[in-house]
Amino acid sequence: MKRIALVVLTSALFTGCASVKMEGAETTAKAKQFAPPAAGNAGLYVYRDSFVGRALKKDILVD
Repeated sequence: MKRIALVVLTSALFTGCASVKMEGAETTAKAKQFAPPAAGNAGLYVYRDSFVGRALKKDILVD
């Protein structure tokens, strides 16, 4: 039983390690543009710069 638990734990640790291909400079620059909203509308820009903030997905509801 301990051996199975060790294998499962080790497998779980390795599945958490992944690398993601970064986008190119052109795509990054386009994503960072924030055009002003039309008259009578508002704009909302959400930026999370902390280590944990990038990993956690949050639902943002605007009424």
